Amino acid sequence: MTDTSNNTLSDVPGTHYTTLATAWRPPAPSRGTRKISRRSKGSARAVIITNAPEREIHCESSMERKCALLLLMRPDVVDLVEQTPAVIYVDSDGRTRKHTFDFLATMVDGSKIAIEVKPAAKVEKYGWRERLRRIADQMDGLAVVLVTEANLLRDAVHNATLLHFARRDANAEHDEQIRQTARDLHGAVTIAELLTRSGLHGNGFRAVVRLLGAGELTAHGPGRISPSTLVSRVTPA
Repeated sequence: MTDTSNNTLSDVPGTHYTTLATAWRPPAPSRGTRKISRRSKGSARAVIITNAPEREIHCESSMERKCALLLLMRPDVVDLVEQTPAVIYVDSDGRTRKHTFDFLATMVDGSKIAIEVKPAAKVEKYGWRERLRRIADQMDGLAVVLVTEANLLRDAVHNATLLHFARRDANAEHDEQIRQTARDLHGAVTIAELLTRSGLHGNGFRAVVRLLGAGELTAHGPGRISPSTLVSRVTPA
């Protein structure tokens, strides 16, 4: 049998891959333990593909998707899994109950945070704060966080989504070109000016976003990342 592991794909129209070994592979499946229903009249269903390594994260609502994107883009979150095994707790009536959290985040220091995503109206109507407090009191070493729409600020979600897709479209050459240009910065400039100086123009926008996410550049002021955003180089300590 002929070994084709290093065959080039340069003769295949429309492909940017160089060998069969680098060809696209499907992402790993979700690590969630509970399957999400595909049928819903009141909420959306979404799948996020993580970066390095690629893996599916299934979300049961648009709120969960927004929360997952914000968590995935945080530098202090090293792992995120949805629908982890149910925890057992005793409710206010003394009954043993099970609860499956929407996400479990592992932090850079090794601690774990269970995250429940709920619309604020349901939090008050169904007493979720008291229920989660009771679960947290009975879970040794597990922090519990409630996320509502008040925590999912539009600009933050926009920037997290932008960073997520910028990282999925990685280009090391563009990153290095922006990095080299940024080394000559004195003070803050707009992203548009940085791109002009780099010679990449619009082609380098996602590289700037990636360097912002990596902490090599910093954005000044709130709001959505755009060509008019002021950025500066972060000097290593």
